[in-house]
Amino acid sequence: MPKPLYSILLSLVFICSAAQAEVKGEILIGLIDSDSVASDFIRSTVEGLEKSFSPLPVRLEKIPNSSKLHEFTLNKYDFLISSPASLPALPEMQNRIIASAGSSASNNLGLPSGGTILVPSKERTIQDLSDLRGKTVASTLPNDLAGWLSIEYEFKKRGLSTSGLFKRVDFVQHPIPDIFNQVLTGAADAAFLPSCLLERAESLQIIPKGSLRVINEKTVGPTSCRRSTDLYPGLVFLSTPKTTLEASKKAALTILALSPVNGTEWINGADFSKLHELLRELQLGPYIYLRNNGVIAFIKAHIFWFLGALALLIFLIINERRLNYLVRKRTVEIQEMSEHNLNLEKELSSTRNKILTLEHSTIVSELSSLVVHEFKQPLASISNHINILKTRCNEALNDDELSEESMEAVEKGLERIGRILNRVRAYAKDTAQPQRRCSLLEICQKAIDDCRFDKGDSYLNVRWKTRENTEVLGASDELQLVLLNLLKNAAAASNKKTGSPPITISIKNKPQPCVEIENGGQVPDEQQVKEMNQNVVHLKSTSGGLGIGVALIKKLAERNHALVFYELRGSNRLLASLIFKERLDVK
Repeated sequence: MPKPLYSILLSLVFICSAAQAEVKGEILIGLIDSDSVASDFIRSTVEGLEKSFSPLPVRLEKIPNSSKLHEFTLNKYDFLISSPASLPALPEMQNRIIASAGSSASNNLGLPSGGTILVPSKERTIQDLSDLRGKTVASTLPNDLAGWLSIEYEFKKRGLSTSGLFKRVDFVQHPIPDIFNQVLTGAADAAFLPSCLLERAESLQIIPKGSLRVINEKTVGPTSCRRSTDLYPGLVFLSTPKTTLEASKKAALTILALSPVNGTEWINGADFSKLHELLRELQLGPYIYLRNNGVIAFIKAHIFWFLGALALLIFLIINERRLNYLVRKRTVEIQEMSEHNLNLEKELSSTRNKILTLEHSTIVSELSSLVVHEFKQPLASISNHINILKTRCNEALNDDELSEESMEAVEKGLERIGRILNRVRAYAKDTAQPQRRCSLLEICQKAIDDCRFDKGDSYLNVRWKTRENTEVLGASDELQLVLLNLLKNAAAASNKKTGSPPITISIKNKPQPCVEIENGGQVPDEQQVKEMNQNVVHLKSTSGGLGIGVALIKKLAERNHALVFYELRGSNRLLASLIFKERLDVK
């Protein structure tokens, strides 16, 4: 290759390499979460750096979302301009702050460094932070330190949580003029803005002066802008690990020497203690780990395990309730089955007793027929012999009164025996006796007289308690037999125990005709009384009577539309009641 051509190619390569090196040597500044309020101040800062780093170009690039910052961002940019609230996304940048924006004059109409809560001046119901409960709020973005975050911290210091406090919160990207329009038109009840925006909007005549007022106003501080929160550092200028020490020094000297813009300039040595306090209370940035230390955070971190445990617990509870329900249901079924079996057993026992009663009644009927048949002939023979004696001894009987009385007594005894045998025969044949109107008082008196005639006057100690004139429909002989047995049983029980009170007899007419015989002495127990009321056949007459038992007495009563009921009165008294179903009017 000729020497001149080689020289030309070498020159072109050198020129291209120089141009490429010049492009690679540019100063790239990242602007995180930029705000239109600080645009003039940032533009002045970039122009000053361009003069300082000339001939290297200085380029400003916006980073819209600080949540996407990562290590690649640090290696891409030389410097960063950011709000302090965005620094938590880059914890390693906390110690690389070169300068922060601050006020250079008493009238700070430049960069906001606090939060302001605005409401319409005509609205008088909202005077304090607590009055915003249930209201609609328009605010800057949730990561804006001078807007939402500072005001949220102010609520927290008052013991109020913004979560669920408001009816609705509308986050707006551009505070001027969108937020002002929402408040003035009534779309929002209050506005959360960075400080100094109210004064700027009024100075630019964007809103009428005095149309909005500040609540929870703070008066202590270096700034003259009206605000509702404490003051916090504004923008910060940082270097990245990519930046050399010489470039950092050069940039620091440049921005600190710049003239103020709209009352704002770069200063050194800003106080970040209040910012760290805010981040700690709101659990942001380096303090975000605090969210994972509480019970709620622990539950959120293990939500699936808790849901699984809750589902298992619910399943166990449902299963336990199901088991309890099945156990109760089965227990009820077993109890019902046991009760059913007991009822069946009672019915079987009652049926057996009825069968025994029927058999007993049949046997008694047959024996009664046999006894009556056997007694008829001897009684007829005795009656014939008495008639013969009366005929042969007629004159002698007229002279002997005692013999005559004895003969008449024998005849009456034979007549009485005959009547008794006729009743037994009728009972054995189950032949109903003719029923007619009869007086209970007369029947009861006859039964008393029969008992005393049979056993003697001292055997039956009776005291009338009530004697009402009551008439019923029935067979007087059968009713007399029932009362006679009841009286003999009562007398036998009373005489077995010395010192027993007398037997009381009551005849009542209401509500139903009733004869009550009450005795003391040796009385049966509850089980025996229960058996006596159930027609148990093996309970016999305690006095001997006519040889008939309790069941036969009750049957005779039933044939006369009555029933016999036994009841204990205390521990040593027994009440036997003959109760009739119908009452006849006394003529």
